[in-house]
Amino acid sequence: MDLLEKDLAELAAMLRAPDPESRTRAGWRVQAAAAEIMFDMRPDRKDVVDVLRDGLHASNPNVRNWIASSLGARGPRARPFVQDLERALGDPDERVRGSARRALDGIPP
Repeated sequence: MDLLEKDLAELAAMLRAPDPESRTRAGWRVQAAAAEIMFDMRPDRKDVVDVLRDGLHASNPNVRNWIASSLGARGPRARPFVQDLERALGDPDERVRGSARRALDGIPP
């Protein structure tokens, strides 16, 4: 099973889970994925950039981590988020800090 298939299977299970917390986490992942797709399609749109920027500052650390990881996968195209990622280096969540560091490492000076 490749990574995409594994992610889809995990997401489907979360969306069908009987407990509300799992369904809520699935909803956050879907929102993060939608923001990633929007950025891939139209990185020039301010409203699309703002959606991702908002995700980096979300109250939920899972959302912040998913967005920082997503930006890391976009390499130099994540340049508009350098200041936000630098701020994320001070995030209370270790995963967010690590994802922000990896994202910044992928953006050439």
